[in-house]
Amino acid sequence: MLTRLLATIVLLTFISTSAESRPRRAQNFEGTNYSQTTQIVAHPSGCPRRAFCGCGAALEVYGKHVRELWLAANWLRFPRAEPGPGMAAARRGHVMVIRQYLGNGKAVVYDANSGGRLTRIHTRSLAGYTVVNPHGGPMQNVAQRKIGKEPKKRLPRFAPHQPEQQFAKLHSAL
Repeated sequence: MLTRLLATIVLLTFISTSAESRPRRAQNFEGTNYSQTTQIVAHPSGCPRRAFCGCGAALEVYGKHVRELWLAANWLRFPRAEPGPGMAAARRGHVMVIRQYLGNGKAVVYDANSGGRLTRIHTRSLAGYTVVNPHGGPMQNVAQRKIGKEPKKRLPRFAPHQPEQQFAKLHSAL
């Protein structure tokens, strides 16, 4: 009786599990189908090794580093625009620069940190992205500003060319 019960349980266990052996597909980053037109280019000069899409996009658009634009979400502050060359496609977490709009929601883009920490020029869908104009609106002056804070200049206590006179003034005031 016990053997029959055990055999039934084992048989039901094997029948209820459906093991399908399918070959695993190669997984593309962000669901992108990389085609033959994908070109891998050099890492943007001076950008960090990780999370560098904003840095690479700023370098592509302005030709220099703009620290405020390293955060991809900051690109959403630019005014909205129609897709076209020189525009940026941004969302929270990623930004890329449009080089050529192909129509039907697809564009050839400069895509820094497009997956696997590589920079690619490839065709991407703009679905889920907001197209912005980095050359217009209130944020246009970001690239023209000097990046970072200037260090405070410390004034010397005594002028280097008149230390005795300065010392005499201080001494007489006491």
